[in-house]
Amino acid sequence: MQEKIRRNRVPSGPSHQRVWLVNLAIFSLALLLRGIYLLELEATPLFSVLLGDGRQYYAWAADIAAGDWLGREAFYQAPLYPYFMAVLMKLFGLHVWPIRVTQMLLGATSCVLVAIAGRRFFSHRVGLAAGVLMALYPPAFFFAGLIQKTSLSLFFASALLALLGELTHHVRRPWLLLSGVTLGCLALTRENALILAPLIAVWILIYFEDSPFAQRSNWAAWFALGLAITLAPVGLRNLAVSGQLLLTTSQLGPNFFIGNNPEANGRYQPLRPGREDARVERQDARELAEADLGRRLTAGEVSRYWLVRSLSYIRSQPGHWGNLLLRKAVLLINAREIVDTESIEVYREHSRLLRGLGWFLHFGVLGPLAVLGLWATRDQWRRLWILYAIGLTIAISLVVFYIMARYRMPMVPLVAIFAAAGLGQLYKNLRERAAAPLLGNLAIVAVFAAVQNWPLPVQTLPRATTYYNLGVSLLEKHDLPQAHIFLERALQIRPDFADGHFSLGNLLAESGEASSAMEHYREALTLDPQHAEAHIQMARLLAKEGKLAQAIRHYRVVVELEPRNAAAHVNLGYLLIQNGQPDEAAKHFRAAIRIAPEHAMAHNLLANVLAHQGRREEAIRLYEAALSIDSDLADAHFKLGVLLAEEGRLELARRHLEKAILLLPGFAEAHSQLAAVLERQRNAD
Repeated sequence: MQEKIRRNRVPSGPSHQRVWLVNLAIFSLALLLRGIYLLELEATPLFSVLLGDGRQYYAWAADIAAGDWLGREAFYQAPLYPYFMAVLMKLFGLHVWPIRVTQMLLGATSCVLVAIAGRRFFSHRVGLAAGVLMALYPPAFFFAGLIQKTSLSLFFASALLALLGELTHHVRRPWLLLSGVTLGCLALTRENALILAPLIAVWILIYFEDSPFAQRSNWAAWFALGLAITLAPVGLRNLAVSGQLLLTTSQLGPNFFIGNNPEANGRYQPLRPGREDARVERQDARELAEADLGRRLTAGEVSRYWLVRSLSYIRSQPGHWGNLLLRKAVLLINAREIVDTESIEVYREHSRLLRGLGWFLHFGVLGPLAVLGLWATRDQWRRLWILYAIGLTIAISLVVFYIMARYRMPMVPLVAIFAAAGLGQLYKNLRERAAAPLLGNLAIVAVFAAVQNWPLPVQTLPRATTYYNLGVSLLEKHDLPQAHIFLERALQIRPDFADGHFSLGNLLAESGEASSAMEHYREALTLDPQHAEAHIQMARLLAKEGKLAQAIRHYRVVVELEPRNAAAHVNLGYLLIQNGQPDEAAKHFRAAIRIAPEHAMAHNLLANVLAHQGRREEAIRLYEAALSIDSDLADAHFKLGVLLAEEGRLELARRHLEKAILLLPGFAEAHSQLAAVLERQRNAD
């Protein structure tokens, strides 16, 4: 049903056929450029090696495609993208090509949607220019080529703007319903988009003032229904698996803390230094919170813990927080693409297209043109205020958390539309030969270009990070030669990269070059004395060389840095036994059991100490506890068999000794003990 049209809507413009031809041309240009870009990357490791969140999302999608559609915990990361990939995997198999091609198709479609929004809110020329800007914008097809949810967030952000533009001309209930669904999908890729829901609902109630309030309320309800249709299944699913009604994810608290704490710098920083890996984010957030509170926590409680810590910081240091917000605002508008895993600078080195287009079109170009567009169309604010509000709301939601380029991408369609309006104003000045207005508008662009393109510090860090991540991924695949190349390149760019030295040390250790590995571990610890993993690897190599005292010193540092690291307590205790310090070893084994009651080896090793001290009953209970956790611990079966034999419980001792031999057929001492038990049983008979 078509409803009343706003009197101040944009004129209809060219014919329907011409509009379709323009849209097709924009789509074709965008798809051509993205196809060329994919072909350029195909022969490089950047295409086949998945990094960071991409690796996590791919593994998650593969599990879903294999049948695990429900999952077992409340969503921690935005869920729509892995389910999107899972559908593609079911259709085309576990290949990245279909995923990347589909994302490129969505990216090209996004350009058309931006053109539609520009045409509906402004004019046909603005829509055309906005669509072409999006088609040519290098970061758009850079992100579309990654195994990342940014491709979906860009598509849904563009679709939302196009739908809102259509509503300014024709209010139809299907468009309202679809607008709600689209915003819901955007929120399931970028959770902060939920903040737009009340804003759009208010816009529907205010903007269409010529219609009765009851009718506007009905339209707002249709929009809300579309949002509910999208989010309700996710909320019910989270309730079913975790007992908590979460409409999207449970990472609000940790994410807010990352951007708001005394050590925050406006960018992503892991909760545990050196743990920049999506696979451990949930684990680290939970373990640190539980360690501080001393009890098990639900996903919601973990989120609240980090939120409370952030709010405590804000209350105690409001001035520092204010400066931090300002820093994040500067990062948000800066021309540079702030990355955490994959740097566009590295991809430019492997793509002539990305490198060429990046010279003249980037955020530092779009932004100043968009400012001019805002200024030039200020007299149309009554029609455009929803666009101002959407842009400002998204910007605030990003500054409140932390800044990354992929988080900023949903803003780009809006920026491109206003940039197109700015270009339109410059074209109008040139066409009318209005020198004074042209110079004034160019001055506006120049001032804001200077602000947005102001160089940020640490220019080489993103490249080093990407090469490091490539090296680590290849190391995990045991492609040591290629991993070595990329890790060395990361350290050439940034010699003070502690994680780079640590990972290169791991590679050298795996290659059997222990002395060279230790040099890199030492360098990592010089740069970052609190690098727990480097201490652990140093301790392992020193222990192999028989340098127990030095190895023990490194493990002592680890348990100070990570007091709830059960494995570190166990390893330290094991070295203390070897070094003739059983009493202290027992303390660490007990600590490991308190932290991780399911740690079978901690029970087993503590039982060994107690058995040696003559505390048989305690030792027997601990051996039994170890075997209840892991029934294949040959050492526990053997030691328990020996103790039971000493107590005269021969039949039970025989069973455990036989199990030890079954697990380790060459276990000579177990054979000897079993023979003695059998001899005693025969004598008893």
